[in-house]
Amino acid sequence: MSDQFNNHLDPATANVLAAAAFARRRELYQRKKASGTATQADDLQFVAEEAAEQRRILAYPNNEATAIHWEANMDYMQDAYAFPAQPQPQFFYQAVPYPAYMAHPQQQLDSFYTGKKYHHTASATMFYALREGLAIVKEEGLEARWERHRVNQLALIAGVEAMGLDLLVKNPADRLPTVTAVMIPGGVDDVKVRNQLLDEFNIEIAGGFGPVRGKIWRVGLMGYCSQKPFVLLFLAALEKCLLDQGFRVPSGAGVGAAIRSYSQVETAAAVSR
Repeated sequence: MSDQFNNHLDPATANVLAAAAFARRRELYQRKKASGTATQADDLQFVAEEAAEQRRILAYPNNEATAIHWEANMDYMQDAYAFPAQPQPQFFYQAVPYPAYMAHPQQQLDSFYTGKKYHHTASATMFYALREGLAIVKEEGLEARWERHRVNQLALIAGVEAMGLDLLVKNPADRLPTVTAVMIPGGVDDVKVRNQLLDEFNIEIAGGFGPVRGKIWRVGLMGYCSQKPFVLLFLAALEKCLLDQGFRVPSGAGVGAAIRSYSQVETAAAVSR
């Protein structure tokens, strides 16, 4: 391969050769596993090789459609699927920037793969984490995962509204199931509430950006964090923080409303069975 790369091997051909080389290594590893001769070192080596292969596929697409797909999807791996923070740190966007790739795809790939320009090493463990994240999604099922986020969002919204708080997005159809923007009531300090939630309850929520800075809280229910116990804990903790700042909240209103929301969903599901 080194002689071929020294001769500026065509990137498409290099891609085919790399895929074939990984297929041979995978076959050898599977034979060892089947015969019981694979060692822990073999396992670790294959994990690294598989991560490298996934990295090659992501950064070296077979066509422009694949590049578009990954450019769009890698950006929300963390927020939508609750995978580790985007596993392409300084890799896809910087090594093969999307606009530049689309404008000069061959030039970009030639420069990175055959131009002998060391760019950086992407984190193999992050690609392994991406693989595990996808396995978790597959195990739960996409429809079940969507429904879980929807149900928890409805309970959260019911809770914050019962506490006398407003939402930034008025139309329910425009709201994201993973992030809820809650308006900060007058007289309540944004930063103090967020710090108290973090210090006393180990709960972190985000503030607003730009024109809504200091005016909203962004409450995320993503992936693992989208669970009934977390929703109820957050509502109870938020009530305490608001009371400490003098904002009147009916005792237990948020938690009570969320529980009723969950009960309605459970009843509807039981009836539909």
